[in-house]
Amino acid sequence: KRQALATVKLFEHLQCKNTQNLDLSALAGISKKDLHPNFNPDTLRTIPDEAGVYYFYNEQNDLIYIGKSKNIRTRILSHFRNISTKKAIEMRDAIASFDYELTGNELVALLKESFEIKQNKPKYNRAQRRALSAYGLYHYIDSNGYLRFEIARNNSKEAVPIISFAGGKTGSNYLQKLVETYHLCQKLCGLYKTGGACFHFEIMECKGACIGKEAPEAYNARAYKIIEAHKFRHNSFYIIEHGRTDDEIAVIMIENGKYNGYGYIGKEDYDGNKELLSDCIHHYVDDRDVQQILKSYLKNGRPIDLLPF
Repeated sequence: KRQALATVKLFEHLQCKNTQNLDLSALAGISKKDLHPNFNPDTLRTIPDEAGVYYFYNEQNDLIYIGKSKNIRTRILSHFRNISTKKAIEMRDAIASFDYELTGNELVALLKESFEIKQNKPKYNRAQRRALSAYGLYHYIDSNGYLRFEIARNNSKEAVPIISFAGGKTGSNYLQKLVETYHLCQKLCGLYKTGGACFHFEIMECKGACIGKEAPEAYNARAYKIIEAHKFRHNSFYIIEHGRTDDEIAVIMIENGKYNGYGYIGKEDYDGNKELLSDCIHHYVDDRDVQQILKSYLKNGRPIDLLPF
């Protein structure tokens, strides 16, 4: 009995020691002298290893930065260790306090971060947001009836782009690959400036839409496949993801191809009735950044479930 009790005490001691080591490791590589005088480094030990959105404040309690991560503990600590740029050091020195909100999954964290940056416009998020989706792929029907594509700055168009890019060159390279895949015309896609036939026509890779040799109907049949390929698989659907606790799920709603919002519902409260999912949704604005986040997630992510309605 004594041996069993000793074993329990040893286990408790080791567990306590490991916990202390974990707490101490949170501050590894972080010097108190490099932090804002009002910042309490002990608060760094309490951050959970979970998905969420975090907020940095200066000494006037102004929100200066919003970030997100599937592991906010690792990401927040990385800011206090980052001395790679003048801007990173400047921001670290300005952080007097921080806060965070758990989201349960990375997708909601991405959506929440995107919305709140636009709402609050924190000082250190400006360049980051401008670079996220500066250019987009747009389409229109010209006076001859041909479906045309172009890469343009997103702030120069009212329409939502098919897909967005950080830079114009990245967009043009992407469009060039689409032209080759769907056998489209370089000229009609804004990739070859000429008054006559495009270069691809000369090497017989374009069927002559640039000089009216291929009819709009035949050309557009291929061109519309690009638009279809970038649409959601379903017109209206729910994405089911992990909730903030084990007994809830997160629900993201897309209706008629537009982002409607997200919310949470208890697992015990959901009985398969999709109307209950609609009731938990908090509505948010759809925009090109959100569309890009959702399309990228659905292409690369693995949701718990996808429920068309």
